[in-house]
Amino acid sequence: QFDEFCDDLCDIERRILLGDQALGRIRKTLWNKDTTRRLRVKMVMTFVYPTVACCSETWAFGRQEADIVDKWWMRVMRRLRGVTIWDRMKTSDILADLKASLLSELIDERQLRYLGHIHRYPDARWVKYALTAERPGQTNSRKQKQWRKEITKKLKKHELTIDMMTKPEKGRWKERLNNIFPRKRPKSGGEERSDPTRYLAPGQRNGVKNAFNLRPADGPPPQGKDQALTQVHPHRLVRPDKPL
Repeated sequence: QFDEFCDDLCDIERRILLGDQALGRIRKTLWNKDTTRRLRVKMVMTFVYPTVACCSETWAFGRQEADIVDKWWMRVMRRLRGVTIWDRMKTSDILADLKASLLSELIDERQLRYLGHIHRYPDARWVKYALTAERPGQTNSRKQKQWRKEITKKLKKHELTIDMMTKPEKGRWKERLNNIFPRKRPKSGGEERSDPTRYLAPGQRNGVKNAFNLRPADGPPPQGKDQALTQVHPHRLVRPDKPL
C-alpha cells in the first residue's frame, strides 16, 4: 500500500498500527508476571514481528524509514526489558540483554535476501524485469526515493556484489549474509529443550516415557499393559480391543 506520491511511509505507519494491535491481542499472556523475559521476546518475534515486517522487502527503506520503525521497536524492547526512556539505558545494552536486534537491521536482512532471490529468477519473471524497466517520460532525478537506490546503498555498505548472487555463488552469498546478520540466540544449558519431561522428577519421568513407549536410560523396555498399548500402532496409544 502506498499513497499518490508512491511513498512507503503510509504503509509503514499502517504496519506499525497492526503491530500495536497484535501486541494488544497477546497482552494478557505477554505481560503476565509469570512470563519470563526470554519468553516475552519469543512471543514478540513470533506474533508481532511478522505482522510489522510483512512485505517490507518492497519498501524503499532509507534512513528516515529506519528511524521510524526503530523508534517504535525500541519502545517495545524497553518495556520487555523493564526500563523506561528516563532510565538512560543504552539501546545496545537493551538489545544485548534481550538477545535481539534493531527492526531496521532485520528489514535490511530481508531485503538483501530477497534481492538474491530476484537475481536468481529467470529473466522472464516480472519482478526481475521491473528492476530495469522505465516508464515513458521518466526522469532520473535524485530527489525521488527509489528501491534500487536504497538497495544499492546497502550493497556498498556491506561490500556485496551482484556476482555473489548467482547460482554457483549462492552459498557464498548466504554465508556472507549470515556473517553480517548473525543470529542472536541464548545459550542452551542443561537438558535438551525438546524433551517434554525435563521438569518432572526422575520417577515421574520414567513413568511418562514408558507411557509413550520410550525406553528409559536405566531401565528395560515397557512390558505388560504398556507394551500391549503400543503393539497395534507404534505412534498411537490404542488398546488391542478397540479399533483405530
